[in-house]
Amino acid sequence: MLSRILEKLSMRTKILLPSSFYLPLLVTVLIMLYSSNSMIAELRDKRAEYDKLGENIRDTELCINKYFSGDTVYFEVSKSFDALLTLLPDDTLRESFSSTSYALDQYDQYNIKNDEIEKEFFSLTTASIETSQGYIELASKKLADDNERYEVTTLERLVIIGASINTASNYELQVKFVRLKKDSEARDAIMPFLDILVENTRKDMERMKGTPFANLPAENLKVNNRIKELTELYLANITEQEKLRDTLFVNMAKGMLAIEEIIAARMDALFTKVQEYFTTLVAVLAVISILGVVMALLV
Repeated sequence: MLSRILEKLSMRTKILLPSSFYLPLLVTVLIMLYSSNSMIAELRDKRAEYDKLGENIRDTELCINKYFSGDTVYFEVSKSFDALLTLLPDDTLRESFSSTSYALDQYDQYNIKNDEIEKEFFSLTTASIETSQGYIELASKKLADDNERYEVTTLERLVIIGASINTASNYELQVKFVRLKKDSEARDAIMPFLDILVENTRKDMERMKGTPFANLPAENLKVNNRIKELTELYLANITEQEKLRDTLFVNMAKGMLAIEEIIAARMDALFTKVQEYFTTLVAVLAVISILGVVMALLV
């Protein structure tokens, strides 16, 4: 039946009929060209988007490390986290990094508390040093005076020794306290040192009881007990900060791994889509070409 139809066609139609298949072939090629350019552009945009996300993650991690080392302030880290959250491609990831940001905020709250503790600690130890040094200076002036040196009692001379020990102990306390954040050995050493200091102050109270200087060791005991209390709070805060820091690094590592997996999965899906598209186009081209060849043979 097809051959009869073809026989009835004019010579001109028979010549043009095979050529008519080149038109859909040309349209298909143009569609393929346009679509391939669009898909390549989409791949390029996605790659740029994920590269920007990776760069932001690295910047955030670097900012966190700088914050922990004291080279930047919490505001900069918070700003970096906010920028990262806007780029994350998944709600679960956003929740995960938000909890990490919250843990970092908790860490900073401990920093604020420790700054207040440090301020009070140095205020108390400095005041104690000034009191001791004031007494030593006053007694020393008397001892240096030819007329007053004989008026300095044996007890007053003994108080000079106690005041010197108090000054040296408070200076040593300040040095140990400064080392607490970075030196675990200093943490182990400072509490036994404070225990000895408190115990020695109690003994001084007993020795000075009933004398005009009884108030000095009594005041020192109050100060030393408060210093001990502050140091215990400071150490507890540092311990909590270390736990938070470990959690932060673990969460960041998990988050970055999850992001890499999501990016890889999405890029694979995009490449699969492109591959399927081109496979379909090739199949269409093959069908059109075969039909053209068949029509050319029949005509």
